[in-house]
Amino acid sequence: MEQYNLTAKEFIYLCLNAGARRVYGIEDEFKKVRKENLMTEFSKVQKELVQKRYMRMDFDGNVIIKKKMLE
Repeated sequence: MEQYNLTAKEFIYLCLNAGARRVYGIEDEFKKVRKENLMTEFSKVQKELVQKRYMRMDFDGNVIIKKKMLE
């Protein structure tokens, strides 16, 4: 069984990317971020997930999340 080490922001990002409208049981970490910095924060979380090899980006910048992560 694989184990994953995710921050709250990474978990929320993956949930939203998978189509969730709400994530229960976690304080919304993105509420602390100013709206003008939100895209920067999303990019930072994306880079962290790519570095951990939990997802990858194709040539066009589309996000491809590891299938087992979405399960």
